[in-house]
Amino acid sequence: MPFIAVGGSTLLFAVVVVGAVVVLYVARSRRKADVTVKRARGAVNYIWDTKRIRTPGSSVRSYEDVRVLIMRVGNENRFEVKEPFQNTFKAGENWTIYYTSYPFRFLSAELDSKL
Repeated sequence: MPFIAVGGSTLLFAVVVVGAVVVLYVARSRRKADVTVKRARGAVNYIWDTKRIRTPGSSVRSYEDVRVLIMRVGNENRFEVKEPFQNTFKAGENWTIYYTSYPFRFLSAELDSKL
């Protein structure tokens, strides 16, 4: 009899976990894509920042702080980029960058000498 109770509670727990995962995926899939083309204009500047990411496999902490490179374009736009971007978009140059916000994609960029 105790084995049935343990097996039943384990099965119920598994069903709840699978149900929660399905609900999460359905909620994320219903999020509307924002494919409007947006524009960032201005001088490029790079800064190093920290970002907190989840580490679900760690038993010590559930998060980790990692160092990320931020490319600022003008006064308002910030993009997290990889280091090779510094070779293409030089600090101090004026660029116009076209992108979409969700899903985030760089579409194109042009060097703007008129700014």
